[in-house]
Amino acid sequence: MPHSGRKPVETIYRVSFYKTLVDSTGHRADPCQGTVEVRGETRDVAVASARHRFAELKGIRIWTLYADYDVVEELPARRRISRSVWIKSIGDHALIVRRR
Repeated sequence: MPHSGRKPVETIYRVSFYKTLVDSTGHRADPCQGTVEVRGETRDVAVASARHRFAELKGIRIWTLYADYDVVEELPARRRISRSVWIKSIGDHALIVRRR
């Protein structure tokens, strides 16, 4: 099959990071620590990229220092993602923007 010169289609993924906490009464809570939207040719590539960006924006090397798990959503193909990486921190209500 000849190469058409087009780039492979990249899917947009939203990766949300959660930390499991237990209060003094034993009740569990899973607050969102941040959300990153990324493009990737595969889900695995996108998740790896989102984990790296999340850690970088939090100023840490390992994303699991701030989150215990992540949840991945595939976004509709027609939706556009900006060139910025956005992390919405729920705990301190800060919005961190990093331009590429």
